Amino acid sequence: MRPNRPTLSTALIFATLVILSRAFATTPNGALLGPRLRAVLATSLPLQLGAAIPAHPHARPLVAERDAQGRVEVQLHVKPGTRTTIATELRALSGRIVASVGAMHAIDVWLNPQAILRASHIEGVRSIDLPHYALPATQVISQGDKVLGAAQFRQETGMTGHGISVGVISDGATDLQEAISSGNLPSNVWVDPNDSKFGSSGEEGIAMMSIVYALAPGAQLGFCGPQTDVQFVQCLDDFESSNFHANIIVDDLGFPGVDMFGNGSFATAVASFASQNPNVHLVTAAGNDAQAYWQGTWDPKTIPTNKTGASGYTLNGNTYTDEEDFCPNSTSSPACSDYGGKGGSLVITVQPGDQIGYIVEWDDPWTAPVGDYDVGLYTSQDWSTNAGTAPVTCNQGQYDPTTGCPSPPSGTSAACSNGPGPNPVQGNVWQNPSSTNGATVYLRVFLCNGLPAPGTKLKVLVFSTKSNEVLTSPDTPSGSIYGQSALPQETTVGAMDWQLVGTSSATIEPYSSQGPVEFEFPSAEEITKPDFTGVDCVSDAGIGGFPNPFCGTSAAAPHIAALLALLMQYQPNANPITSLEKLSTQQPNPGPLTDNQSDIYGYGIPNLANAPSVIGPGTASGTTSSGSGSSSGGGGGGGLDFVALELLLLMVLVRVSAKRVK
Repeated sequence: MRPNRPTLSTALIFATLVILSRAFATTPNGALLGPRLRAVLATSLPLQLGAAIPAHPHARPLVAERDAQGRVEVQLHVKPGTRTTIATELRALSGRIVASVGAMHAIDVWLNPQAILRASHIEGVRSIDLPHYALPATQVISQGDKVLGAAQFRQETGMTGHGISVGVISDGATDLQEAISSGNLPSNVWVDPNDSKFGSSGEEGIAMMSIVYALAPGAQLGFCGPQTDVQFVQCLDDFESSNFHANIIVDDLGFPGVDMFGNGSFATAVASFASQNPNVHLVTAAGNDAQAYWQGTWDPKTIPTNKTGASGYTLNGNTYTDEEDFCPNSTSSPACSDYGGKGGSLVITVQPGDQIGYIVEWDDPWTAPVGDYDVGLYTSQDWSTNAGTAPVTCNQGQYDPTTGCPSPPSGTSAACSNGPGPNPVQGNVWQNPSSTNGATVYLRVFLCNGLPAPGTKLKVLVFSTKSNEVLTSPDTPSGSIYGQSALPQETTVGAMDWQLVGTSSATIEPYSSQGPVEFEFPSAEEITKPDFTGVDCVSDAGIGGFPNPFCGTSAAAPHIAALLALLMQYQPNANPITSLEKLSTQQPNPGPLTDNQSDIYGYGIPNLANAPSVIGPGTASGTTSSGSGSSSGGGGGGGLDFVALELLLLMVLVRVSAKRVK
């Protein structure tokens, strides 16, 4: 356990950071440091020195983390074949290595500020920046057991998932022993030995495993809780290099800031794992970003003359003459009324006290951006009366503050001529200062003058760091699947409220991310996603105060993983994905789906009750035509039935609103 109080004084660290920020600006190797990291080292504010370590470090995906010794968690990308040597040198700098993944040529390590500069001189180090932190897709006797036909399938075949190992990757399983003692999970859950090193926290992993246990009570369960994309890949490797040997791995994590126009190093590493382990089925939540995502093309709107400059808009010495018009047609969205010269900003609705993050990417090559867009977040949409009001956050190229929009610190510059940084992406966070009132803020994207024209395709992702609902207007649900969830090697799962399955009102959850995935690199490509629709807003035991009901694609994904486990036991030599496709054309299934994959529902909602008639008899030893679902061992979470009846009655009376999740 990491103590909460640092051993170094705030004054000493602050002084060190000021000195280092100047050193980084004048040292050639300072170019190896990413803009987010440079911004952190230039000011003590984002480090929150002396503050308690957050209970959920993943909840601040764009802000630096630090430990009790004042060290910052950073991610090194290194030349192939140098990880072992570099790791030795990092330990000599008092670095604490958390993860090292060859497929990504990357190392997650905690280093003090002085050591970060020294590390930039190590032979083989290509870049150093803050990690991409995970954001869980939040938002159990499961009612899905019945509506997906799993209960009937177990009764008729005797299958329970016995002999199948299902690994769960989520944000935490803190109260695992409580879940075991209460009968919500079996006593033999395997936990990745690296989990304590990763420092996972929270209860979402328990909720996901409880769903798998409810539907496939004979399956062996395993858990790993990464906080960064590098640690995620190490979780995959750990599941296979240990004695656990997962047959299925299901996750519900998203990593804002990864490449959304192609497969970056993270997605490529996941795809590589899938290629090297073809018998392991990867299942992932589609995400809950459909109402807080926008993609489109650069549609410039001239910024009117105002008091910040002779023409255009001036911020920290940069003058912009064009901004993105998110609302070129006032009828395209209810919020896109005629701004009359106020600009076509992206309107974002934020809940009381919530902290949001935003990511803006464009289609330049990921490691060699050509041009630059800068970004500002404002509390007013009106240029004419508030033109002199500073944005609450901004991002301006190499000078890339982690929070706020102050003047560039000494040794740094906001000049467009510096370019956008190592990748064509800008991102920041903002906290609603009111704990009682919601807020509306306006995101503007400016063209950075004086550089070659950047790519003209834009993607904007907005998310709550507290898994609350965030709405943007306009929004474009199509295309809101990204990261590992966009991979063809992954089985990607959308969500539908279980109460709607099989009814005339059956429809996808409004927040469930949709396809298609549109890539530009290495060549233009369109990938149909998701693959299936699962169910959400199911009853949850509430271990550790976890929300009940459990909503979001993070609840839907483990349902599909459990169905795959049942099918793998039922027909060991068949491809369970192909079988699930066939079972998704049967009732209950939303809409006129036949054999085609939809960018909203995938192949649809599977119904395992139809398995014997659709995919044929089971071929597993001990397959029966009828019998108890517990006949193959593992237990069925027996203590949950009475709780489920009570919770089901409550859900009939009250429909609890879902949080925004993955």
